Amino acid sequence: MFTNTQLTLLIYISPDDCRFQDSDFSGSDFGSVGATSYELCLALCQSNSLCKSLSWMGNDANCFPKHKEFTAEESSVQVGTISANMECYDTAKGTIHFPSKLQYNILFCIIV
Repeated sequence: MFTNTQLTLLIYISPDDCRFQDSDFSGSDFGSVGATSYELCLALCQSNSLCKSLSWMGNDANCFPKHKEFTAEESSVQVGTISANMECYDTAKGTIHFPSKLQYNILFCIIV
């Protein structure tokens, strides 16, 4: 007899896991602002409900808020740039949550 069981696996994410180091999310900017740190850029993006992601260019201290989310495949290598999607951060508390994209449904069979 086969029993199908579905299991939802939640994966913990640390704040560092939200960052795409040395990656630029090109395009979809809705402006730019000077920001001396990634944390300041992140706070600016979190304070704007239109901001879905960001790229912070550390070499010239500029923050580029974005109106869409990006995947790793959509990013380009840019040394000194950190990019992130806001879904990875809990904007209300500044902590990490489990976005729906990080829940994996695993279907497996148990032979009884």
